[in-house]
Amino acid sequence: RRKRLAEQAGVPRALKAALGLEISIGRMHVGLFESRIRIEGLKVMNPPGFGTEPLAVIPVIDVDYELGSLFSKKLHCTSIEVDVQEVRIVKDAQGEVNLNHLSAVGGEGGKKPEAGKSSEMRIDRLTLTVGKVCYTTLKRDGAANTKTVEIGLDHEVFENLRSPGEIVRL
Repeated sequence: RRKRLAEQAGVPRALKAALGLEISIGRMHVGLFESRIRIEGLKVMNPPGFGTEPLAVIPVIDVDYELGSLFSKKLHCTSIEVDVQEVRIVKDAQGEVNLNHLSAVGGEGGKKPEAGKSSEMRIDRLTLTVGKVCYTTLKRDGAANTKTVEIGLDHEVFENLRSPGEIVRL
């Protein structure tokens, strides 16, 4: 029942629209009597041509929001906590980078917001954890060169963000 509620609330659709890429979600909880969403096991899939590994593996996203703001054009989140386990940045043999397909950063591969639809939001406090980033360069001969960097960002706090794109850019 809760999964249906989350789907009816449009959470997966909204995430896919904000990112412009396919996603998969392990579990999701939308509070019936609280203004809270918890997403577990989120995977942002790479665009076609960038491999089968996910672009990002995000074990947990917790969002506390003002319920009334859902009915306005500007969502107000009082707190968001995002735990990013891994991000895979892939550069293909033609020099194109997978991150350029994220619509939240203005990517050409992602879908642009429909005219008249606002993706405005206010985030009072974002707590961000990022484990590692893997950089892969795909060669024309099919070989790949990968370098992994441990980021070690642990519960870094950012305040007064104004869009989903700001989160992705961080």
